Amino acid sequence: MKNTHSPNPNPKRRLCALLISLSQCLSGTLSPAKAADAPAWVNISEELTKKLDAMEYMGKNGKPWNWMRRSQGLALDPRDGRVFLYFTAHDPGMFVSKDHGATWEKAGDNAITGRAEMTGSFSQPWPADGRMAVFTIDGVGGLTLDGGAHWSRVEKHRRAFDFGDVDWSSPQPKLIFAANHEPFGRCVSTDAGATWTQLDNYTGNNEANKKGRGFRLGVFDSQTLLSAHLDEDGIFTSTDLGKTWTKVANYRVIAHHPVHYGKRLYWATTEGIITTDNGRDWKLHGTPLKDASAGPYFGKTESDMMVVTPDGYFITHDAAKSWQKVTDYFVAPDMAGGASGYHINGSWRHFAWDPVNNLLYTSGNSGGAYRLKLN
Repeated sequence: MKNTHSPNPNPKRRLCALLISLSQCLSGTLSPAKAADAPAWVNISEELTKKLDAMEYMGKNGKPWNWMRRSQGLALDPRDGRVFLYFTAHDPGMFVSKDHGATWEKAGDNAITGRAEMTGSFSQPWPADGRMAVFTIDGVGGLTLDGGAHWSRVEKHRRAFDFGDVDWSSPQPKLIFAANHEPFGRCVSTDAGATWTQLDNYTGNNEANKKGRGFRLGVFDSQTLLSAHLDEDGIFTSTDLGKTWTKVANYRVIAHHPVHYGKRLYWATTEGIITTDNGRDWKLHGTPLKDASAGPYFGKTESDMMVVTPDGYFITHDAAKSWQKVTDYFVAPDMAGGASGYHINGSWRHFAWDPVNNLLYTSGNSGGAYRLKLN
């Protein structure tokens, strides 16, 4: 058979092809080569999932429920890179990895049960000092003040909580503000989650309770609660445990709760990251970042942070004066309901950033936990 492939193609054609490829690379249209060179997300929870599948915590007919089989959420202690991963399929369900997800062990004496469904079900202060709260539905959450060695219970109210925020201005916080799950609404605890007072009297199923589903909330200090709504412009404060509210800003908040850095709060909004030093006066922090939805997750200093948007993961090292996109948005492909893409309300996804080891983490509800090594 005649070989139709020429070993010595026309030099002019080779040069032309090279120029076309260079032009495509510069314009960003040569996606196959770009995709091939991109680092891959690695599943770090599958071995732990298989181990739990083999234990007695099984679903119907001896098989794990897909809705509860894999991870429910994750967080990171940036002091040493430890990753915390929550599993509904195990009781208690909080595990920790000291080697970036290679191996896992039970996280202290935790007795956490239920499902950590929503983004925001983990709350922790910065600079990281080992304190962390975990909110779950259909179970008991937890609060640790020593890096996960010892945990106190965050008790249920009705079906318990999608997410919450804590008075991290206090070394041993007592005030917690959390969002109930079905029917949705806001609840306050003044005894570190032992008992709860319900602020909203919503009843009914999801359709009848859409107003409650959109709440965003926070705690500025031991006297000040914060409330916002995904579908409305405005941030409100209360200094009487939610009896009365005063509007203090007009931003449209996306993130379920603010992030605490010392006495300052950061909150992700449609315009970017906003900050306050007193709970009342809010301003845009640095350069706008459209639909900032999760974070910020801080690095070595307060000027270093990572934020997630529908467009991807963005990092700044100059206090948000400039943002660098480090990778596209990624959805855990094995999460319950399938990888349905990005939702602006951030539900069912969890994120973390390890700035020391240059790693990103994410998980989807009842999907695997994934790690990405940044270039």
